[in-house]
Amino acid sequence: MAYTKFTIKTPELFKLLESNEIFNSRVGFDVFSSLFLKRWGNFAKQAENRDEITVFECAYLQNQLCELIYFHNMDPTNIEKYMLALIDTVRNLNPIMFYLNQPNISEHIRLIADKRVNANGEKEWLEKVILYTENSLTVR
Repeated sequence: MAYTKFTIKTPELFKLLESNEIFNSRVGFDVFSSLFLKRWGNFAKQAENRDEITVFECAYLQNQLCELIYFHNMDPTNIEKYMLALIDTVRNLNPIMFYLNQPNISEHIRLIADKRVNANGEKEWLEKVILYTENSLTVR
């Protein structure tokens, strides 16, 4: 579970955990990419010896692409180069990717926003997505 989901009583602990965060351009691309290539490589080494299937939702495309486009303003050629290097780290695991196409993105976002509300019925998720997008390099 993400540290942002914990109910943390002390702001100091939250700040300590946040200080190790690498998304949202908190580190340069060289550091970001080397950390992820290492993480994925370590995962591949551990997973090779297990008889199990691991399912990742958004770890390869959404998380990586949002960082590269929104916060590093990376061009398509360099994005492709990085994404291919990242998938190479797990190639021996014979990964399979399923991409669920959404024909009506606007309607889908409305449905998600209606479902992801806080205890007061406020569309907190949508507000966070808007704030995230507004704070990206591509919008600034």
